[in-house]
Amino acid sequence: MENTPRVTIDDLLAHAGWARKLARALIADPDEADDLVQETWIAAIQHPPASSAPARPWLARVMRNLAHNRWRRSMRRSRRELEAARPEAQPAGDDVAHELEMHAALVDALSGLDESLSRTVVRRYFHGLSSAEIARSEGVPESTVKSRMYAGLDAMRTSLSDLGIQ
Repeated sequence: MENTPRVTIDDLLAHAGWARKLARALIADPDEADDLVQETWIAAIQHPPASSAPARPWLARVMRNLAHNRWRRSMRRSRRELEAARPEAQPAGDDVAHELEMHAALVDALSGLDESLSRTVVRRYFHGLSSAEIARSEGVPESTVKSRMYAGLDAMRTSLSDLGIQ
């Protein structure tokens, strides 16, 4: 059997910056993305590609597969946790009065905001618009929308906390 020359880890590490960017594009959490890069390097050490194969497409395929596997494990874990949750730990479905109180408290907290803050929160959470979409429609920078969102949610959180709601 013929020995196929392998790419060395140094050859692969030349793409480290690119690999970090790809991992962050695949996984939003920076720590999880770093873990994904490390898993990719482990896979590369254990099963390096043939030297005839370009490194980046190989690394990208390995990283995408590992990211997909992480996602599947996470979904399975969430499903198991939900199935294993004790019934008393889940909210009661017939507690309509409590739910109406919560909705009323949220509406009161929302109506207590400045108009620009409440409009931003409503458009984001009730209408499902992204920060970019809200910014475009209002003709303001996206950073303004994000700061309004932060200020509005913070004020609502304080208002609800004062009522003993967390």
